[in-house]
Amino acid sequence: MRVQVDPPEQFTPSSWIERRPGAPMRLRVSVRNGTEEEWNPSQLHLRLASGFAPTEQIFDYEQDVIARPEDRVPAGGSVSFYVGYWVPDAERLSLEVDPGRGYQTTVVATGRQ
Repeated sequence: MRVQVDPPEQFTPSSWIERRPGAPMRLRVSVRNGTEEEWNPSQLHLRLASGFAPTEQIFDYEQDVIARPEDRVPAGGSVSFYVGYWVPDAERLSLEVDPGRGYQTTVVATGRQ
């Protein structure tokens, strides 16, 4: 299993999204299933912190910003999607990536923590 997360980028949420403190940011997540079995993305959990505080997730289907894909990824297959968050401090981010059962959770940080 290989998970790649691109740097965050600011985006404009749809007009129906309730505004929260911070800037709306999205991250492109790509998952390659290098296993010999089908992988269920519902196992994937991503948590973004700004400084040391958790951020609030944005779900904006019109902008293709989702929690995770719904379709299973076949062996050798891959999938890419966007996740979004309200980010108070874009200079100090840490992303926890938990691919699910049988895989180790990884934390990636930017800036000074």
